[in-house]
Amino acid sequence: MFRVSTLGRFVLDGRGSNDPVPSGVGRKTMTALSRFKKDNRGSVAIIFGFLTIAMAIFIGAAIDMGRWMQARRVTQEAIDSAVLAGLKKYQDSSDTAQAIVVAQANYTYNIAARPGSSVVSDNIAFQLINNNTGMTVISGKNVVFQMPFLGLAGMPTLPLLKMDGTEYGQSKIAVGANTGTSLEISVMIDITGSMNESDGAGSTKIKTVKKAASSLIDIVVWADQSSFTSKVAIVPFSETVNLGSAALADAARGSIAWGLLSFLPGSERYSVAGQTFRSSTTCVTERIGSDKYNDVSPLLSPVGRHYSSNGSCPTASSVMPLTNDKVALKTLICGSDPSCQGNTGLQAGGGTAGQMGTAWAWYMLSPNFNTLWPAASQARTYGDLNVLNSKGKPILKKIAILMTDGDYNTAYCNGVNDFQGCPANNGSSQSQAASLCTAMKAKGIEVYTIGAQVSAAAKTFLQSCATPDGHHYYDATDGNKLQQAFIDIAYKLVPPYLVH
Repeated sequence: MFRVSTLGRFVLDGRGSNDPVPSGVGRKTMTALSRFKKDNRGSVAIIFGFLTIAMAIFIGAAIDMGRWMQARRVTQEAIDSAVLAGLKKYQDSSDTAQAIVVAQANYTYNIAARPGSSVVSDNIAFQLINNNTGMTVISGKNVVFQMPFLGLAGMPTLPLLKMDGTEYGQSKIAVGANTGTSLEISVMIDITGSMNESDGAGSTKIKTVKKAASSLIDIVVWADQSSFTSKVAIVPFSETVNLGSAALADAARGSIAWGLLSFLPGSERYSVAGQTFRSSTTCVTERIGSDKYNDVSPLLSPVGRHYSSNGSCPTASSVMPLTNDKVALKTLICGSDPSCQGNTGLQAGGGTAGQMGTAWAWYMLSPNFNTLWPAASQARTYGDLNVLNSKGKPILKKIAILMTDGDYNTAYCNGVNDFQGCPANNGSSQSQAASLCTAMKAKGIEVYTIGAQVSAAAKTFLQSCATPDGHHYYDATDGNKLQQAFIDIAYKLVPPYLVH
């Protein structure tokens, strides 16, 4: 009865009450539903799930970027190493193709540390170009890196060298005023008759040296001359030095200041032992007397005239004082042929008065000879050689590059070569050049010497003439080494540096 009555009451109460109050099993069911409605623990779990996915993506992206940054660093360092190796190979060999091969091989070797499985493509290539700022090795194109996690966010790959991928990454060797030092460079070039002979590498020595000197100018004369300047003077020599104009020659020979003296060196003509000699209009010879081995102003001590029976000048090509005008310099050297392999420009012929070339290579750098030149070509004071810039380097260097292919064998007696019975005023050509080298170096001028297929005696002399550190003499046994010598000197004067 109790169970029926209880059940009946339950049924009766449940149907008939306006606000039934469950009991027993019913009450428990309602309580559980109420608690579920109020329970927020499920939403936390869902949010945690989403955060876990997001964290995984962020961590994956961080891994991607970390590997990308490592690959970028390795790639950039490999490019830097490769361009330096390629340029060094060119300096050693003058072989463009070999320089590129070395650069590419060096790059391939150094990218071994890069996570290679993620590199989709690597199109890095190297070139050796001449853009009138020097020989330059550059890298072109790019490297594409795979991004597994960022790929889920729509970024499957990323270039290593440019974040936006719109430009090719580039690393190159550049030259310019990067050392904070101005340069004054005089280049003595042998244009004697023997320079028309073979250079041992398929050309003639005169053509090879023209090309080599032109390459040096491209490197050492930089474009921006606003802060630090680089200027070059050219001194071709054979039996004499040709100053190019009668006015300039007269100023150097003292004709204007000293007047014309009859029957003495320094006049337009003189006669002795039954012979009459005439003065060349533009050529000069040795300075004699107490100032023969110094650079005192020609206003105080004139240089010598050149005399011959007909007054001709045996040196066809004239000098050019210090200038940063590349066109003018290269036109003097190569003429109308930009390849420097034609018959225009410097012309070879005559004997070897090396003391004359040496003297005028010095005079071009001497502030004491500034009275001969226009303002833009005047040499700076020697005192600037001892002033240091913020990098601890001198603000100015004066450089003489002396190139010859033979023994110095032409000296003068009162301005006349091979005058019988008249000994040379200053002694032999080589002994004079040696004294001039010593005096020039004492002034702080750095001297490089290049011997093009020279004799053992000439090599010994040129080694002694050069700045004595074992790295300023070049023994150019063939045309390739002659070109290498000029390029190596150029890069010593204007060190290459990497830019990105």
